[in-house]
Amino acid sequence: MTTVQFRRTRIPHETAESFWATAGPALEHIFDSPDIPVDIETYSSVYSKCFNYQSSKAQRSSPPSQGFRNGLQIAVPASTVPMHRVDPEDKHGMAGYRKVDDFFAERAKKIFDNVPDNSSSELVRYIITEFARFSAAVQTSSRMLVYMQRMFITQLIQEGCGWSTAGMPVVTVHNRSFLAEIREQKAERWGYKKDSDSNLGTWDEVESWAEAGSPLDCIVPIPSLAFRRFRIIFLEPLLSSDRLSVAVDELLTGELA
Repeated sequence: MTTVQFRRTRIPHETAESFWATAGPALEHIFDSPDIPVDIETYSSVYSKCFNYQSSKAQRSSPPSQGFRNGLQIAVPASTVPMHRVDPEDKHGMAGYRKVDDFFAERAKKIFDNVPDNSSSELVRYIITEFARFSAAVQTSSRMLVYMQRMFITQLIQEGCGWSTAGMPVVTVHNRSFLAEIREQKAERWGYKKDSDSNLGTWDEVESWAEAGSPLDCIVPIPSLAFRRFRIIFLEPLLSSDRLSVAVDELLTGELA
């Protein structure tokens, strides 16, 4: 009788640099030419490299558990609650996440550097146009980098590195019922109240606003990562210089040229 042996396919190893060598130019194209779709070959290549890069951590060799080191058949289960707070910088995948964040920062800076110096009406039109272009590019980028979201960002958020749990004690982060209450309380600051018919948006929308409004050390999903940079680098400087508030006042009073 012939014995069939199955050999596990090894996922190609990707580093942050090799992942970015493909993803970086693709993102540049998406933001520079939002009306010209990325060709399927490039899209698939980035999609695959993102998966391979995030999967590379699973292929690292790790020491056996204490139970097997002692020669036992069953390993002693570890505590489900970590004793120390997770440091995102120690996680595989952080280098790639930082490259994506830096890219969004560069794009927001480029938009800010090209702000028109003329009338308020031009400023308002510029903001609306650039925000629409930026948003469309972010949506495409987020879909292309979906495995970074699923395999890295979601895990870190669940481990207490997200907008609603930053700075909390480790044990608190793993108390799900308490966490849900904290998220609802913090979401109220962004216009969301449970069981209310007058919310400014859905729960998912309000949470995305909170993520985009979070400090830079909070781990957030790809879209919120982009809009956080848009806020910090583009919108906040305009607000601090009063240019945006003046333009909005003129818009509301009908004085825009």
